[in-house]
Amino acid sequence: MRLERVLFINASEHENGNTSRLGQRILKTGYTRVNLVDYRINQLGQKLDGDQFGEILAMVAQADTIIVGAPIYWHMISVYAKVFYERLSRDSNGLLPGKKLGMFIHGSEPSDAVEPAQNIVYRFCQVEKLTNLGVKVVQINFFKNWRILMNILHFS
Repeated sequence: MRLERVLFINASEHENGNTSRLGQRILKTGYTRVNLVDYRINQLGQKLDGDQFGEILAMVAQADTIIVGAPIYWHMISVYAKVFYERLSRDSNGLLPGKKLGMFIHGSEPSDAVEPAQNIVYRFCQVEKLTNLGVKVVQINFFKNWRILMNILHFS
């Protein structure tokens, strides 16, 4: 019996930040992590030399389940996540049907990004024929840490 292959897409600018740590906590073991920040990925319409999306696509092809972790910046999922979905939709060439897709988003106040993220995942799964595992929301309380930092720096 073959084990399920899980690919965790870290769609944060930080390789080992909150998104990565949440991915570890949620998935525990038995997954492969891809830090999108480590790859040169052209946006739709760009034709710049050195695009590495093919490397990511090869890892997606090997996965049974894809979990995207994205921080919320300016009330929306990160641009890394958005470009990942756009490129995957355009370049997947039929390798997605039958796979499973889930996403978690996080931030200090991610509530206004929940519905747009759910819509993206829902439509993506519908169009590309993936099983929708849904969008999980993690709210991180930065206020406590900010207060400690302000005291250390002597800001009031």
